[in-house]
Amino acid sequence: MEDSAGSKKKLSLPMQKPNSRPFSFAHGPKLVFEEPVPWKTVEMGSLFRSAEMTLCQLFLQSEAAYACVSELGELGLVQFRDISTTLAKDAMSEEKSVFIPSGIVEVIESKGNYIHASIDNFDLNEETIDGKGTTHSMAMVVFQQPGDSLSSHTEIHKSKGYSLSTEDVESVTQSLTRYRKPPIRPEPVKFVPSVEVNRENYDFSKKTNLVWRVLRYINQESPFLSWTDYNNVISKNKITVSNIAYLPFLNAPPTEYDTIYTAMIQLVQLAEALNQKHIVITADLAIYSKAREIMWNKPTLLDGKVTLQLGGMHLTMALIASIGYIFGDGGLSSMLVETGIYAENSCKLMLDGKQYARSIRGLTLATDALSRLLFNSFLSWYEESNDGTILTKDLEQIMKTVNQELKEFIFNETNFKIMLKDIEEFETALTNFLAIGFSSATFKYWYSFIEAVDLLWKMLRAERDGDFDSHLCSVFDSLPYLTAAGRNLYSKWVPVYLNDMKMLKTEVPYMYHFLEKGNFVVKKTKEKIFNCVASDMALEQSINRDCKSSTGVIGFSRKPAALLRWLVTRHSLGDFSQKFVEATMGDNSKVRKDGQIMSNRNEADVKKIMSTIEESWCNPFCLRSAPLSLINICTGKIVDESIEKNLTTFLDTSMKKIQTQWNNFQNVSFWKPLKRDKIATFKETKIVARMASKGSCIGSELMFRRVICAARSQDMDLSNILSYELTSVPASLFNEDGSVRKTVKSELAKQLESFTESHVECENLDSVIIDGDQLKTRVKKICEGFRATLYPCPEAPADRREMAMGVMTRIEDLNTVLGQTQDHRHRVLVAAAKNIKNWFVKVRKIKAIYHTLNLFNLDVTQKCLIAECWVPVLDLENIQLALRRGTALIDAYGMASYREMNPTPYTIITFPFLFAVMFGDLGHGFVMALFGAWMVFKEKPLAAKKSDNEVSFHKFLVFFCNYFGSATKQRVTK
Repeated sequence: MEDSAGSKKKLSLPMQKPNSRPFSFAHGPKLVFEEPVPWKTVEMGSLFRSAEMTLCQLFLQSEAAYACVSELGELGLVQFRDISTTLAKDAMSEEKSVFIPSGIVEVIESKGNYIHASIDNFDLNEETIDGKGTTHSMAMVVFQQPGDSLSSHTEIHKSKGYSLSTEDVESVTQSLTRYRKPPIRPEPVKFVPSVEVNRENYDFSKKTNLVWRVLRYINQESPFLSWTDYNNVISKNKITVSNIAYLPFLNAPPTEYDTIYTAMIQLVQLAEALNQKHIVITADLAIYSKAREIMWNKPTLLDGKVTLQLGGMHLTMALIASIGYIFGDGGLSSMLVETGIYAENSCKLMLDGKQYARSIRGLTLATDALSRLLFNSFLSWYEESNDGTILTKDLEQIMKTVNQELKEFIFNETNFKIMLKDIEEFETALTNFLAIGFSSATFKYWYSFIEAVDLLWKMLRAERDGDFDSHLCSVFDSLPYLTAAGRNLYSKWVPVYLNDMKMLKTEVPYMYHFLEKGNFVVKKTKEKIFNCVASDMALEQSINRDCKSSTGVIGFSRKPAALLRWLVTRHSLGDFSQKFVEATMGDNSKVRKDGQIMSNRNEADVKKIMSTIEESWCNPFCLRSAPLSLINICTGKIVDESIEKNLTTFLDTSMKKIQTQWNNFQNVSFWKPLKRDKIATFKETKIVARMASKGSCIGSELMFRRVICAARSQDMDLSNILSYELTSVPASLFNEDGSVRKTVKSELAKQLESFTESHVECENLDSVIIDGDQLKTRVKKICEGFRATLYPCPEAPADRREMAMGVMTRIEDLNTVLGQTQDHRHRVLVAAAKNIKNWFVKVRKIKAIYHTLNLFNLDVTQKCLIAECWVPVLDLENIQLALRRGTALIDAYGMASYREMNPTPYTIITFPFLFAVMFGDLGHGFVMALFGAWMVFKEKPLAAKKSDNEVSFHKFLVFFCNYFGSATKQRVTK
């Protein structure tokens, strides 16, 4: 770049004001490119996210933008395409070394500045003729603490031609590293996932959430801080801002094994180039499951070098969708739609987990409103049952002091600890109230909704605070909700993720410590404390948002070669864009804050929900009106007992399913598909209306054509006909399938009131009009509250008489049955009285026997009874001698193993004589008798040896038998 004197100058461009004439640089410098162009391969940094249109945005946007900046110099569309093509060919060169993005520094173990990465799909979904050939690529982002960049700048020369060839497009797919699947899918290491971490902060989150709900309840006149601002005040997050660096796209389907394998290899090579041996990679479930399968095969290039992490944003969205499935049809959807807070279609997307920020706000509003209704009933119950305030220290007065000096009170850590201590007493009393309220299934169902949203808050707080232990706890606690909603893939892979984190703590402790310090999330700005985001969300908010905005490929060419050139040069152009914005605009980052307008809007929406529930619906937390069975608080629809059991006990049921699933993995293949067994909800109770007519509905367009044709041939008032809706059902009230739309019903009443005259006030009233149907409903609720039985009452007198006669007949039958039962009981008791004395004697004998036996202790191992007693010390040796002799006598004959009478006491004398009759040998008997006598004489020395020889046990038997045998033989000889 040269000035009028021909000297080199640094480029300095004036910025354009929003309302000024587009880019009039009459006296500005000219940008001239020489041949060959010395272009530096600057590495990719974070794309700027400024709301203003800058010159660099025009470079990256559309062809029409180049005409607007032609006055800048000789840089036109052709020159820019030449440069982009040169960068693209250099990026696709096979001879390139490991790409190190701008802002990424060398890893030093003492500093702990390790890198971690996130990968996700980048889909454009272009409008093609046949719907095929759309762009699906793999986006990769690297995060690291800031430092001195290691990226090198090399000069490349501009190549001829400003477009890529067809061969270049085909070569990109061929450049992927092929992954060879094994013949048998690998099985994971057998495990039982558990969370063995510090739960102190996780339990503390529950208390802080309760404090926020109570503060919102106490300070309703002047709205308290939002949940985000409240946590921003009490948070102690000290995580520093991370550098976000882009890596080149992989222009291949992101869920293919080859693409995932190549992405992990590139990230491992980048880590090794930075002197890092292990890297953590974050991905959504679709990529995570296949990447984990690759790691189970233990490939040489990746084994022991990669730890995979499930994306926190996708886990949060799955939890939101699970909450929406369980509670949406029970009244949550109507709560958000019929109050006018959200549109119907938006609410459906929210409860499906599609709209992240909007769904979190909606669930927070619903929980805030229900918590206030809960506290209303709780305080009323406590005052009635305890005749006093809720606590010895008036909690309400303490909370009102928070409203007087809001932030000053919370900033004071001492006061906040005092409030947490007082809230423990509040929580104890609340637990007693809940025990009473849980007798109502509707009460229990909606309190479980509050607990579910509280879990969502704890998961968000763990991410925004960078608390890794709390993150693992919240993921583990979300498993029952994911299982109940039928999200089988999450219920299968979340335990794998938890097990990997547990193994990481022992196998790679320094990397686990790196995650514990909060590096599993990304901090993007430093203005707030409570503002970290999950790694997969950081990817969505950086490279994916930049590439899909008006500064990305949207509005650019859709040719395959042009898209490829855009993808492979995105990192270089992004870095140039960032440097241009920093040089011209400075730091233009803006921090969104919940202002007073948004705070008032949230408070108004919460009060809408409360008033709707109290005035028109059933308050689930009112002990007097809450029904025992489970109903839809909006429509009053009662569910079946089986569905009621599912919705009130799904947490315990789901945990049992998960435990069974873990146990089955020991015997069944991990890859066996799980049965989709989600719980039944209120949706299962919908009644499908069937029309009696079999005719098909005429389309609205066809009906409109017929009306036009009829109006031309006949004298018809077309304006009157077209004033009606040309649909099968009124579109303002019903959907196309005939189901009723969820709308703000109060608006209908306002419209009807506008067509009526104002009522006339009468001085003397002689009548009162009561809505009979409403009175019937209220009486029915009162009867259900007192568990009264309701009977139908026919309107016709004849039917009532017939019913009364039937009741009298039934009463007579019951009296007959009662009389016969009384006679039978009398006969049985008379027969029993004759034998009662004998029974008393037998029972007393049995009790005496068992009382004696109970004095012994049963030894199961030795199968004997053991008795304990006090004996004099002087007689101890005599007792032991007697016991040894008795034991020896028993051992001589043995113990019967069969369960009959022991014959030993009766054969002690008879057995030696019988043996002598059969044996009858003088010499042999004499020798064996001497041997037996010697064993008896040497009893103590032999017993000390503790021999298991059976002869030592039967020494007495040997002596007596052989003695009698020799004596018998001598007598027979004489």
